Amino acid sequence: MAGLLRIIASDSGIINDILLSAGLIAAPLEFLTSPKFFYGMCILTAIWKDTGWWTIIFLAAITGVDPTMYEAASIDGATRIQKMKYITFPSIAGTVTVVLILALGNLLGGGLSGSNFEQSYLLGNAGNREVADIIQTYVMRIGLSQGRYSYATAVGMLQSVISVMLVYSSNFISKKISGDGLF
Repeated sequence: MAGLLRIIASDSGIINDILLSAGLIAAPLEFLTSPKFFYGMCILTAIWKDTGWWTIIFLAAITGVDPTMYEAASIDGATRIQKMKYITFPSIAGTVTVVLILALGNLLGGGLSGSNFEQSYLLGNAGNREVADIIQTYVMRIGLSQGRYSYATAVGMLQSVISVMLVYSSNFISKKISGDGLF
C-alpha cells in the first residue's frame, strides 16, 4: 500500500498530474514530504487498508441475525430503515461493543484498527517526521538506532499498560451502559 501511495502521490504521480492538467494547482504538491498532508494521507490509507476487514466482521455479524425477525417485521409493515433500527443494530450491538473496546485498546498504536506502525514508518521521512512519529516508531528509533534498549522497552511497556487500561475502562463503561462487555 505504501509503495502504491508513493507512486500515486509523488511529485510526478497521477494525483498531481490530474490537478495540474485541470489547472487547479500551478506546481506539484508535496503530498509525501509535507507535514500538512500527512494526517489526511494516513486517514485515507487507513480507510483503504481496513475497509475489507471491517466489512467481513460486520457482514458476519449481520448474517447471524435471524431472518424470521425480518420476515415478521415485513409482515407488520416495517420499512427498511425500521428493520435496521429495531432488528439489525440491536442484533449486532455485541459485535460493535467488542470492536469498539478492542479499537480503543489499539488507539495508542496509531490507529483504531490496530497498529499503524508500518504506515508511519514507511510514509514518514525527514520532511514530515514531526507529525509522522508515533510511539512505536519512536521506540524503534530510540531502541535500535540509538541503542537505548532499556529506555525504549520502558516506553513500549508504558504504552502497553495504558492500552490495557483503556481496554478495561472501556469494557467497564460498556457494561455499565449496555450490560455488554468482553469480560
